[in-house]
Amino acid sequence: MDESIHQHRPLLISLAYNILGDIQEAEDIVQDAFEGWYEKRRDVQHPKAYLSRIVVNKSIDRLEAAKKERELYKGPWLPVPVVSETPSQEKHPQDLLPIAVLALLEKLNPIERAVFILREAFDYPYREIADLCNLPEDHARQILHRAREKVQRPRSRFQADYNQQQRLMEAFLKACERSDEEELKKILAEDVSFFSDGGGKVAASRVPLFGHAAVLKFWMPVVARIKHNIEVRFVEVNGCPGAMFLDKETGKIDTIFTVDVEGDKIAGLYIVRNPEKILLKTVTKS
Repeated sequence: MDESIHQHRPLLISLAYNILGDIQEAEDIVQDAFEGWYEKRRDVQHPKAYLSRIVVNKSIDRLEAAKKERELYKGPWLPVPVVSETPSQEKHPQDLLPIAVLALLEKLNPIERAVFILREAFDYPYREIADLCNLPEDHARQILHRAREKVQRPRSRFQADYNQQQRLMEAFLKACERSDEEELKKILAEDVSFFSDGGGKVAASRVPLFGHAAVLKFWMPVVARIKHNIEVRFVEVNGCPGAMFLDKETGKIDTIFTVDVEGDKIAGLYIVRNPEKILLKTVTKS
């Protein structure tokens, strides 16, 4: 296989992951695409376009099946987080959307999600989007318009200010350590949303929670129960500030945590506890 073809791998994995929300599935799809290219490489004039089309369409097909599986999922479904302990040394793909955005995109059907991501996250022109998704260009525009109406999230909020996000997340965790409910109320937006994904395998809220009263009513007893038994380690989650909660006795990762920020408040809390989604291979130990 030509070594130069591997320069496209980060982009392809980003495309697949953002459509699927599952890094292992994304890597499998990209590998399948490379194998397909290898068999037909003599007939392929534009490898990047060929590989992108294969990856996008395989991802759409896989998401069609995954949507049915997720309807039976126990509790809120969150994407598999891509975690980096040492961001400067990691070689994860760029352009991974934040967990908050990926969770929001669950509102979209697979083709809407693919078109939305190609345009809003990667800034592809409509002509290329139409080609990648096997659509007429006018239809691609209509799909994007419909997807935007469903999502209703300004493009500017796809990547919140990193330092502000980190500051608020650390302030939240410090207030949790002190069990300071009044400080937490100041940090959280009144209409804050809370999603915890245990997959029915570990303790987690089985429904999303909304509003800081409901969130704190659930969260404060959890904090009181676990805060002496966990170590908090700051990491990056999909390129955004996040944290890992480690069990002090076993050293195992118990929870992956990240936040969504709007202005000077935390607008969303995202907690992944399903052991099947905490992929140790995405974490580099110091």
